[in-house]
Amino acid sequence: DTGYQFPETLQLREEVKRRYGIEVELKRPATNVQQYEQINQGPVYTHDPNRCCAERKIGVLKEAARGYLAWASAIRRDQSQDRAKAPIVGWDKKFGLVKVSPLANWTKQQVWGLISKENIPYNPLHDQCYTSIGCWPCTRSVLPGEDERAGRWSGFAKTECGLHTSD
Repeated sequence: DTGYQFPETLQLREEVKRRYGIEVELKRPATNVQQYEQINQGPVYTHDPNRCCAERKIGVLKEAARGYLAWASAIRRDQSQDRAKAPIVGWDKKFGLVKVSPLANWTKQQVWGLISKENIPYNPLHDQCYTSIGCWPCTRSVLPGEDERAGRWSGFAKTECGLHTSD
């Protein structure tokens, strides 16, 4: 939890916990949003979203992944050029772990078909044209004809938070 999550995202976590009986462990940065913005004289995402993602998301996940052999991701190759060559199983240099992406060769239609068929909980923001959901300050709904990830970091050249890049 970066502290900038949509309430709907946090509610989905609770729904998954109730429905499937699993504990979804919540990890947070060392500073809350108010402290972070005070230290940085305002919100970092407005001028340096790469740094904000690195400090509020990537660093937290790296710490949480310590001691594990692998981590799982739901990225798909059809989401963007950056993800087009994502392996189903590969070595993640950034985290020093095996990365498993079981949906890599699935399409958006296949994912939503399974969600519908199995009545799998999903973030209700998808129903409001949020096709890729991250932190609320850096995510907007997508307009008709736009790329699935066009609503992320609108106004910046950034297209990935850094979790799924090799740098």
